[in-house]
Amino acid sequence: MDCDMELDENSFRWTQHEFDRAPIVHEGFIPQGDNNSNYEVEDNESPITNDNGSYANEQMDDISGTEEDDYLHNDTTDPDNLVSEDDYNISNDDSTSADEASEDNTEFYTLQEDVADFQRGIRGEATDQDLRRRIRGGGMQRRGRGGRRGGSKAAESRPEIKILQTEANEAYVDRNYDKAIALLERLIKTNGEIYGAYTTLGEIHRERGNRQKSLTAFISAAHLKPNDPALWLKCASLALELSETDRAKYLSSAVYMFTNAIAADPRDFKSMFERAALYRELGHHGRAATAYEQMLKRLPHNATVLRHLARVYIDLKQIEKAKKHYKESVAYYSSGGGMLKEEGFSWSDVNIYVELFGHSKEYIDGINELNSLARWMLGRAEEAYWDDVQDDDREWDLDDFPRRIKVRGFIPGDFPRTSYGSGLPLELRIRLGLYRLKLDKNQVGEALKHFAWLEPDDDTPGSKVYDYPDLFREVSEALNEAGFYKDALRFYEPLVSLDDYPDIEFYFRLADCYRSAGLNTEAEECYQTIVANDEENIEARISLAKLYEDQNMPEQAYAYVNEIILLRRQDKGTPLKRAGPPAVDGLTSTRRASRIKRPGPPLATREQRRENERIRDENVRALYKKYQYLRPKVRAGDERVLADWMECSSDLIDDFRNSRVFYPYDKHIKFLGYSPAARKRALEGYRKRENILNAMEMMAERLQGSLEADGKELENLPVPKDYRGISFDVWLDIFLEYTLWLAKAGDMEEAYETIQSAIDAIVFYHSRDYMFQIHVCWFSCCLLFNDDETICKVTRWFMSTYQLTTDTYRLYAALHRLCQGPASWYNAAPSQKYLLRQVRAMDQGLTTKQLRHSEKAGSVLTNDQGTPIENVDMDIALLVLYVYLFRAHKLDPENPMTNLTIGLSYLQLSLKRQTENRHFQIMQGFSFLFRYYDIRKNSPHPVERQEADYNIARAYHMLGLAHLGVPYYEEVLKLSEETSKDADTKEAFTTDAAYNLQLIHSMAGNLELARWITEKYLTI
Repeated sequence: MDCDMELDENSFRWTQHEFDRAPIVHEGFIPQGDNNSNYEVEDNESPITNDNGSYANEQMDDISGTEEDDYLHNDTTDPDNLVSEDDYNISNDDSTSADEASEDNTEFYTLQEDVADFQRGIRGEATDQDLRRRIRGGGMQRRGRGGRRGGSKAAESRPEIKILQTEANEAYVDRNYDKAIALLERLIKTNGEIYGAYTTLGEIHRERGNRQKSLTAFISAAHLKPNDPALWLKCASLALELSETDRAKYLSSAVYMFTNAIAADPRDFKSMFERAALYRELGHHGRAATAYEQMLKRLPHNATVLRHLARVYIDLKQIEKAKKHYKESVAYYSSGGGMLKEEGFSWSDVNIYVELFGHSKEYIDGINELNSLARWMLGRAEEAYWDDVQDDDREWDLDDFPRRIKVRGFIPGDFPRTSYGSGLPLELRIRLGLYRLKLDKNQVGEALKHFAWLEPDDDTPGSKVYDYPDLFREVSEALNEAGFYKDALRFYEPLVSLDDYPDIEFYFRLADCYRSAGLNTEAEECYQTIVANDEENIEARISLAKLYEDQNMPEQAYAYVNEIILLRRQDKGTPLKRAGPPAVDGLTSTRRASRIKRPGPPLATREQRRENERIRDENVRALYKKYQYLRPKVRAGDERVLADWMECSSDLIDDFRNSRVFYPYDKHIKFLGYSPAARKRALEGYRKRENILNAMEMMAERLQGSLEADGKELENLPVPKDYRGISFDVWLDIFLEYTLWLAKAGDMEEAYETIQSAIDAIVFYHSRDYMFQIHVCWFSCCLLFNDDETICKVTRWFMSTYQLTTDTYRLYAALHRLCQGPASWYNAAPSQKYLLRQVRAMDQGLTTKQLRHSEKAGSVLTNDQGTPIENVDMDIALLVLYVYLFRAHKLDPENPMTNLTIGLSYLQLSLKRQTENRHFQIMQGFSFLFRYYDIRKNSPHPVERQEADYNIARAYHMLGLAHLGVPYYEEVLKLSEETSKDADTKEAFTTDAAYNLQLIHSMAGNLELARWITEKYLTI
């Protein structure tokens, strides 16, 4: 039988894998229907009917979530391909975040329950007699015919199927769900094409709360009757219910189900709206735009479709397309093509249309369109003379006097006063003011006239801030950005009185506005409110630190700087964000009094700090004496003191890790001393990128220096070699020995955390000798944990640091060899790509004869003295690791390992089913194997000669040529006495050869010789 062969790398053995060729049936597979697999259900049929089709038999009980999820996302029918975006030339910009989806989905229809009556019967809301009659009469009520056109009648059920149907019905009626599920699964396994079995099973699972299994069952039924839109909608409804746990996954499934429902009923506009909304929420804005465009073709000028399409085009930044549709609809309605009330075009549509001009920054056009449409909506479309008034908005003044009366053509009383100022909706008036402000800051007066309609000074319970908080926020932020800070505060401050509206971002903007207005006390209150409600917010602390420093309050500033550095150290790599909870908890309905004032942290005086430091120093010295006393006993194996020694080591390490000088934000900063002046020199001497946290480091040193009484530090003190009187060499020993004991105890997380803290300490990080010891300890722990993934990471440090050293690549292979289990990470794609980059780095140095400056190749290598190292030859071990075997053979043709690997590769290739010339490849393989054999047989070490005989014998044995391998096995046994006397022998092949040889003789029938070999070589 042709089969693949796998090389066992442990001792160059081969193990044969036989593959089961029986059909594989995946649990949870949901059958797909074809064009002739759906049939009608007669009124007198049982809900468990026997439909014809061609589906795999299935068992529905053990549907795993993973397999079901895979089905939901990898169906052969891709709903995204059912609609072509090219028809409308819409760019599918899916980069827009799904979080930007509109929160107002009230225009979308909700799904109705298709089987409500049937479910009420299951829940006990109908009598048992009614329930039995429903089941006998056809089960669940279905909408429409539900079958494919061209289907035929169902085939006659076999007797055993009828019996199962009857028993399942009886168990279901009696509400014996466990028995019903077992019978239904048995029925489905017998015939997986029975529509009613899936639907009944789905109902049972749904009643029992197993919504995922219920969804799977209903999808199976829907594929049996793909033209039943009601069933697809039921599946979509279930998927939306499940989306509470994994929204993105189940929303994608719901999109697929809505697509099938639309295919079954092309006039189902409800499903079209739902699918388009899901597209947008998932971030597929291009597909959402395509769906709305299709609906707009079938429902021309529909206002609901226009609103949602405009929002999608805003997400896609294709404003012109949205404006084009609105212009066409406005022309249609203004020409009398539709009635406003019946068609639904309203002030909301005017607002959305005008907002589009703000997104494209066309403020003049936006103002003109707003005035024109508002005039038309109020019945004054013929007053076109207002278009000549461009400098102000007197048309929308509340009274005719003093401005409106001056306009030529205006006649008071021709139209009601309500069709002017008071007739303009407040949202559009604010939009008009915003456009005036953004068009020209000099028009702030005109803008403030519009903003005054919000009545920001009204603090009564019925004020407009409760009805229009978003307008207040928009106005205040626009005034803040324009530089009118005091005017902005008039609209910011009323929002503080709202219980649920203020959030973290709001308080940031309010505080920034206060600072810009020179109101530092109010700004401090805002920042304190943020800190009190978000204990891990860094940016608020940064603002407070800068605020205190500007006000000459160094102690308060220094306290917050230390908090910032500590928080950042705990959460490295997280970008600074202003995002916070949606609302600040604990705020009352009053304004200033509602802010939660957090008192600043207590600060110790200089004398107290020095006394605390002296006490800590004494404690550490006492701990170290205890550590020294217990260490010999621990190393001698005294387990009674191990716990005390571990606790002592942990306390010492914690004190070291709490020293901020060893752990700056950027570990590339070198250690120059403990004093503020030394740390300041280290920060200034390091050319680092500008960011806010580096500025905090500088601020901390500056503030601490200002707090020192003696303030004048010596600039050229020698770099310390110890900490608290203990040398850094000893500190490293404490770290590493403690880590090894943690590894022996099996505490992987704590061991890795301790070793990482040693790496992050700058006193160790900048010393190659220290880093070498740390990484040796690290891979020792990895071997104890059998963690080949981390071994890849650790050995990469050796290969990068000592890139032109052959032993680093041998170390990589040897450590993976010591890990038990499959060599998954050794052969993983990231590892192979890394090795390829190493090969290219060496190639570059050889081909250009220059030092490597390539970004992919890494930085220029230097020795311990900083002198650049030039590459002069290629590393054969590296080539073999990346399986560049012939390149390695070319460089060293007498290398036994290279010849052995090439020979085995040819033999392995010859055993593949797709090989072109099996015999030729075997000959090629043996040509390299015998070259390896000749090299090894000339070795002075007996074990190497024994290895050569064993591998040749094993190669013949693998190919089924056992009689050719026997002499070589016998030669291995002859060398056993010689290898046993060799003191340098680390590994012998006698046992393996004896086992294989007795196996050959046993299969050949020579049991006596096989027994003799067993008794001589394989017994203890």
